[in-house]
Amino acid sequence: MKSCREMRREAWKVVNGGWFWRLLAVGFVLQGVAGFVNGLVSSAFATLSIHAFSEFLTKKAEALQTGLDYALPSMRAYGWMLGGFAFQTFIVYVFGAIAAYGIMRTILKAHADDETGWFSEAFGGFARPFEVTGLLVLMNLKIFLWALLLVVPGIVAVYRYRLAWFLKNEHGDWSASKCLAESGRIMKGVKWKAFCLDLSYLGWWLLACATLGLAIGLTGMATAASGGAVWGVAGFLTGAFAFYLLVKVALGFAVSRAVFYRECVPRSDA
Repeated sequence: MKSCREMRREAWKVVNGGWFWRLLAVGFVLQGVAGFVNGLVSSAFATLSIHAFSEFLTKKAEALQTGLDYALPSMRAYGWMLGGFAFQTFIVYVFGAIAAYGIMRTILKAHADDETGWFSEAFGGFARPFEVTGLLVLMNLKIFLWALLLVVPGIVAVYRYRLAWFLKNEHGDWSASKCLAESGRIMKGVKWKAFCLDLSYLGWWLLACATLGLAIGLTGMATAASGGAVWGVAGFLTGAFAFYLLVKVALGFAVSRAVFYRECVPRSDA
């Protein structure tokens, strides 16, 4: 298996080789669709006066502060809240799974430098929404149950199942349990390598966050010091660069997972 440095370089090569904007477009569209649907459901609940329990508690606290009386909701209202929460959670999981499946598919295409259907195939999760949702639910459930033991087993579980999305993309007929089981089998003995690969991006993450912090500081000086226009422009330009750097690091980090996957599971047609 390649070293972490070699895998990281390979990932940067993919991102710098023309796939930056394609990966960004797919991620933006898929996450945008998921966010739009979630917002639509929230707006529908607000229109139907189906509120979260936290909203009732907030109103109760405000009423107590002002000396007014505010009754907590009835059992029927609790039922509506519980049903609304379950439905919204289901929607979030469905579209979250579709987005994860599509993004991983595009990342695999980017690593293979395969431009055929790179955008249309990113929406393949819409053709099998319940399959990919089942994978996301089962994976999160397994990780959660392991995390109940201790933090370390939960982290180990994250790495045990990290190849499941790639396997589902390449073996669409596999069940969620088979994808997770096969991921666990492949990851035996290489979890530490995967952890080290992720850790090798720490410096890049810190640099991106420091640049963002500098942009915030410059923007703050625009209102606190003389020559505010100059500081404002400097803050804007630094902020734009910080955003670009954060996105680039995130994409490089994501593609490095595909590089790692290919090290574990070579292409069948290679």
